[in-house]
Amino acid sequence: MSHSEQPTLAEIRAVFRLLGILREAETDRPAWRQRMVTGLCGLLGAKQGSILGLDGFHPNGQMRLIDAVHGGWANPTAAAIWEEQLRTGEFQNDLLIIRAQSTPGDVNAMLRPELLTDEEYYNSPIARELLPIVDIDSHVVGWQRMPDGLDTIGVTFHRERGARPFSLRERAVLRLFIEELNVLRLQGILVDKRLEGPKLSRRESEVLERLLTGASVKETASHLRLSARTVEDYVKVLYRKHGVHSRAELLAKFVRKGT
Repeated sequence: MSHSEQPTLAEIRAVFRLLGILREAETDRPAWRQRMVTGLCGLLGAKQGSILGLDGFHPNGQMRLIDAVHGGWANPTAAAIWEEQLRTGEFQNDLLIIRAQSTPGDVNAMLRPELLTDEEYYNSPIARELLPIVDIDSHVVGWQRMPDGLDTIGVTFHRERGARPFSLRERAVLRLFIEELNVLRLQGILVDKRLEGPKLSRRESEVLERLLTGASVKETASHLRLSARTVEDYVKVLYRKHGVHSRAELLAKFVRKGT
């Protein structure tokens, strides 16, 4: 790495200053993740960013989204579209995440051109859906794969279309941060145990409530003003998130909980 690609002393100090801020909220998972995305946006000069909690983030893994925290998104509709793509498991629509998932290494940071070409990105379904409603382009991404009991953290930061792309030095700053964050999490300094039970979107919760009353897919679709096909897709997501294969298994799970 050349001298121009190395973090400056000021940037190194800023990394450790941000880590110190996160330690103050170590037992509050949402709080330190929100501070993390906001702090990294400022540190990297990014317009917006997201912190993702991921399970199965390894080559050929059954990846799923556990939670997401966003910062700087001026268009909440775009953030909701992207997050829903992640929640429903449609990772085949996001080549950036697919390539990152297939890249070896437990701690890493990469620029978008290192993962896919501009042609691949602009022609991807997720880019075609998001770009008309949100003015972002340049990406720098990073991840931190963790042992069982702790979820992988994935981060992605963006700049406006036409802005200067992220540099190799800024990529190195993000990697330094992730490496040091990795040390804190492995030492148990940042408490980040997985939340009890799967996190559901509003629609998933609504579908689940109807299923638990004994409503059929057709009745649920009519009640929620959705198509039967859409409800069937939500049911599949619920089965996967709860680790079951049928409505009977799902009901039995809630009966055991006494709910």
